[in-house]
Amino acid sequence: MITILERHYPVQVIRSIVTNHLRVDESDAELFEHAKMCVINAFEAAEDYTNRVIIESQVEITLDDIEDRVIELPVAPMLSAEAYYTGTDGEDYNLPVIMAQTNSRRTIIEL
Repeated sequence: MITILERHYPVQVIRSIVTNHLRVDESDAELFEHAKMCVINAFEAAEDYTNRVIIESQVEITLDDIEDRVIELPVAPMLSAEAYYTGTDGEDYNLPVIMAQTNSRRTIIEL
């Protein structure tokens, strides 16, 4: 399960899309804000459809069971990764992460 914890929207890119491509003037504040939200929703819809993260985000991926120490994640490119597991005592324990490979479509990490 992928949970987006925090997104860092490219403000200048969104402003450029709204003003240059949708041709909405910033002087009409209400229409401009609605157009910005439409662009943001389009990014989110694309992420949902492709099961990929497009906007720089902090993402949490929950796996119920890990059968292998090499995991392919549907999130790429990835800047960094942290891994932990929850023990039977309910405590979280860190796992060392070796990022084996990352490209524009996937990330493979080794625990």
